[in-house]
Amino acid sequence: MKDCLDETKANAYSIGARYGKTVKLSNGTYIEPQATIEPTLTSVVTASMQAACRAIWCEQYSGGLGLEIGKNFGQVTSILALA
Repeated sequence: MKDCLDETKANAYSIGARYGKTVKLSNGTYIEPQATIEPTLTSVVTASMQAACRAIWCEQYSGGLGLEIGKNFGQVTSILALA
């Protein structure tokens, strides 16, 4: 078995995805409802000279809902609100 020093290490890995559907209104105005989800995997490794190495894995999911409202001006887009 590997000898462990007194220490704690933590790593976190995440990736997210966002989905939205643009709904065009009059005069170049649009709204875009959005949904996001982000799973995260965290590992914590603790070690001491008296005990063997231990690893703890934790899964966490976070998500959200949002709304983008904007207006197109030719080639330029001006966002009016993003919540």
